[in-house]
Amino acid sequence: MADITVLDTDVDEGSNAETARVEAGETMAAGTVLWINTSTGAGHPSDGGDLTKPPAGITVNQGNTGQEVKYQYGGEIELGDAGAPLTIGMLYVASAANNGKIAPITDIVATEVYYILGWARTTKILVMNLVKPTVARSA
Repeated sequence: MADITVLDTDVDEGSNAETARVEAGETMAAGTVLWINTSTGAGHPSDGGDLTKPPAGITVNQGNTGQEVKYQYGGEIELGDAGAPLTIGMLYVASAANNGKIAPITDIVATEVYYILGWARTTKILVMNLVKPTVARSA
């Protein structure tokens, strides 16, 4: 499998959405997994393979550098208005291959760090449950 495809127009807050806002440190589309730089307070696309940059959530709107973006860190988020990018029951993680992207957990290989974002309740709805590891997966 590969990173899922999420279009700006496909992202909507779902039920019980827990959200926050942050200034974009670079341009991000809706559906981007972001981390927050504690030195600057700005959000950036997450590097799923970096233990020092844990995801804070998934953006629900797009924003250019310096603009405020809203991100969701809990509850249900809809990622597929026009399509069905998720596999029901699958865990999804911050992509270790492509910054800011979402990947199925089956993409993780030995020695890679992974951050669980949540699990697919339907082919369009991700139930967010951020889990931040402290070590990489063993072989």
